[in-house]
Order: sequence, then structure tokens, then C-alpha cells
Amino acid sequence: MSNIRFTAANLSRIKKPSSNPKKGPLSPLKSKPKPKQKVKKQDEEDGSEEPLQVISLRADLDFQIQNYTGIVDAIDTVVENQWAEKTCFHNRYYSEEAKEGSSSTDLLFSLRGLSMETKAEIIKYRNQQLPNGMLTLNQLYSMFQDQGNTFVDRSLEMCIRDGLVKKFIITNALPIILRTGKGGQNSKVTYGYENIEVVVKIEHYIALIEEIADSLDEATAAALREFKEFVEGHPEALSICTTDISADHLSALVKTGVVTLTSNHHNEINVHQYSLAYPRCGTFLKMINSGRSWLVKTLSKSKFKELLEEQLFDKWEGKNKANFRKPFYGYDLMWVLADALGAGVAEVFKTPVGRGWRLTGKI
Repeated sequence: MSNIRFTAANLSRIKKPSSNPKKGPLSPLKSKPKPKQKVKKQDEEDGSEEPLQVISLRADLDFQIQNYTGIVDAIDTVVENQWAEKTCFHNRYYSEEAKEGSSSTDLLFSLRGLSMETKAEIIKYRNQQLPNGMLTLNQLYSMFQDQGNTFVDRSLEMCIRDGLVKKFIITNALPIILRTGKGGQNSKVTYGYENIEVVVKIEHYIALIEEIADSLDEATAAALREFKEFVEGHPEALSICTTDISADHLSALVKTGVVTLTSNHHNEINVHQYSLAYPRCGTFLKMINSGRSWLVKTLSKSKFKELLEEQLFDKWEGKNKANFRKPFYGYDLMWVLADALGAGVAEVFKTPVGRGWRLTGKI
């Protein structure tokens, strides 16, 4: 009998499957490897971002070197240059030759990249919803930054006394967030609201009162005429009460929007206090606040909370002229920056390649 032993070949042996079998190369359950190199590359790009080089903390803005003759001249400058297609402070849409002698409406309808429906909506918004000739006190502060806020306050007070300018104080109209400290235990966040002051030439306000009076019934028109006399005789007044005008007339004025009830408190002589108001003022403030929110959000996306002014304009306009759509309707970014600068929300500085803007602690 042969001594040969029959054994199975190595290739024919059956192996027990492991507890974690490897998935085939075509298995749909195969997990994808993490893109380590891509993540690393992104980290390197983020780490390579450097703060803007500051040459000087003094950076003159285009509207600050106009040699204004006074507050009224500055107000006229804002009103004449508030729309992006018409402003003389940049030529991003039209040359100086094209803008000379052309109205804002003509330039708007000649602008490419916007439908006729959009252009018509812009004109309607500007003419029917926005108050005529209004700007914020913060914008004036920025225009006279070299002279200081005290100079603006004193000059404005003189213009008000002379019956040239009217000021309105809108209480608790602006939400604010104030961040202090550098983080950690010393950081502090404060939430609240602040008043906002807006100004307009008195001639615009008087013209608006007369326009409203012509379109309403005789009783309301009589109340508006009496109110007009009060405004002209009390240029510094910010409020009006039942000792200045009858309660019936005050009630009619509230419906027109030229006064608002500031308090329901009755004092000992039963006098109601009303604030002088500008109709449609809320629409203007909404646009200003939306612009400030946009600026804060845009700068916050940067690692050092700062960007060049040219970069801000590019983002403001977007790829399809987003600044000509709701809620800005062609409002020029320069006045959003001016309001933020005057309010202390942002600061401007000079770099080797243009002006830079940086967030402060106030948002």
C-alpha cells in the first residue's frame, strides 16, 4: 500500500470569512476617503490671509473734500448724489460727459442689465415711497469729519434757528449690538436700541405739508395749515401738544403722518405730547438700516473684518446689479459707508492700494 497521503491543495482550502469583509471596488457601500489634501489646502488658504497694510488712519473720502459752504450745501450734495447712476463721486456706470445734462431717470432707463419692469419699479419707489431730500445726522458727521461732530451740531442748530433745516428724532428706531473686549472673560455684548436723527431742508417739509393739504378734505387741510404756521413759527420744535393746537386738529394730523403720538401719559393738566414726523420716513430708515446690516455682514465674513473699498463696491453690485433691486433701488454705497462711519460702526483707513474699511465693536 502506498504511503502517499492525499491532501487538499492550498488553493482549494476554504477560508472562513472575516468579521469585517473588504468591500469590492464597485460596492456602492464603499466609504469615500476624506479629502485630506483638499482640507489642508483650504486651511493653508485661510491661514495665508493677512490684514490690510495700513499706511495712515486718515483717509479722506471723496465727499469730504468738497469745501462745503455750510450744512445746507452738504445736504444738497447728498440729495444730488444719492443715486448710483447719477453720482459725481464715481463713474462706475456712466462717464462724466454722459451724466452731464442728463437726469437720474434718463440715466436709469439707459442702464443695461435691468428689465424695463425693474426700472419702472425703481422710479416708483423713489418718487412715491421715499421722503424728499432726507439724510441722517451720521452722514453729516462723516462729511465734516475734520471739523468734528460738535461743529456739525452747532452749525445745524444755527440752520434750524434760521428756518433753513428741520431735524427729526426717531426714538428707538435703530437696533444695535455693542461688542467690547477681545474675547474670553473680558468680552461683553450689549443689545439695545438707539435714537436716530434725520434732517431735511425746511422747504421740502413745508412743500410736503402743502401737497398733503391740497389732496385732503377741508377739515384736515385746515389742521395742516395751522400746523404749517406752527412749524414756521417754531423752527426748533421737535414736538407739539394740545396747548399749541387743538386736540381735534392733532387727531387729524396723526392720520396724515406729520405727527406721531410719543406717549399715552397724561400729566396733571391733561396734555398729550406728539412728535413732529416726516411722512414715509420709516421707508428711508429701513433702507439705511438694511445697508448697515449688509455692510456688517459683508465685513464679518473677512478674517480680519476688513475689506478694500473697491471690493465692497464689487460685492454691493454683485453680478446682476443687485444694488438696483430691493431694498436699495440704486442707493449709492458711499452714503451707506458715510452713515456707518458717522455712527461708529465702521472705520476707514488708507492702504497702498486704496481705502480700506474695518468694523469697530459697534454693530
